[in-house]
Amino acid sequence: MEDSTDSTLDPPNPPAPDPALLEEVFSRIRPRLKQILAYQNIPAEEAEDLLQEALLAALYKWSTIRDLEFWLMGALKNRCLLYWRSQR
Repeated sequence: MEDSTDSTLDPPNPPAPDPALLEEVFSRIRPRLKQILAYQNIPAEEAEDLLQEALLAALYKWSTIRDLEFWLMGALKNRCLLYWRSQR
């Protein structure tokens, strides 16, 4: 009888993000991210939560992201839109 938990069928673990790369990219685009939050009129108490959600999403999608800066800005814009939709 064969073991149904064959580990060869498991998908490979995605590579872990490089903390130094994350810090470098984030510090470089921080002003742009703040501009997005200001342009979208996101209250200060909500802005940090939305930014953390975008960063967390980047960690989950890390292995599929090609341009981290572009992806983070798009993810933050989407989080802002979802925030305002939820406020209706």
